Amino acid sequence: MKHELGWSDAACAGAMGNFMAETGGQTLNLDYTLYDNSGHYYGFAQWSDIYHPEIMGRNLESQCILFVSTVKKEIDMWGFLYYENFNYDSFIKMTDPM
Repeated sequence: MKHELGWSDAACAGAMGNFMAETGGQTLNLDYTLYDNSGHYYGFAQWSDIYHPEIMGRNLESQCILFVSTVKKEIDMWGFLYYENFNYDSFIKMTDPM
């Protein structure tokens, strides 16, 4: 995220913190092949089989591609709820996660 996509340290930390909570057991030991107990959520971001059925069982690269496109789409769509004119470009340049 940082080197290939130009994300700031704060943006990277926010994403990694979420992954740690989803599949790392509060560690950096992230398991991108993890299914939840119900079998309806998968991967390092615990993708829902309802919203992203195409990602179930996919490799790390596929999940990373989906993650980046999802973050861009969702922040560009809903970032204004965070603060006025907040978009993907604002997100990747954050210096403080506020």
